[in-house]
Amino acid sequence: MKSMPKAIKIGNKRWRLLFEQLRGCDGKCDPPDTPNKGIHIHSTLFRRPKRLMTVAIHECLHAEGWPLDEGFVEAAAEDIQRVLWAIGFRFVPDDKE
Repeated sequence: MKSMPKAIKIGNKRWRLLFEQLRGCDGKCDPPDTPNKGIHIHSTLFRRPKRLMTVAIHECLHAEGWPLDEGFVEAAAEDIQRVLWAIGFRFVPDDKE
């Protein structure tokens, strides 16, 4: 698996970036006022790169705009993923670089 950052900065706040087994969802974002807050992404998504991209965008949108409507976040994440995919952005594992 590609080496991923352990923390990222979104909205002038630091978020832990965690790839782990999740129950009932592909990703989740802790509330921005949570100490040690994190963005959690299901570790099996590395086998589904389009879904990985959509979920990563979705959770980053939550981190940046916590009060945003879930429907808006879902639609925006899917739209952004389609545009990025169309212009060639891909997840490339270390062994394929």
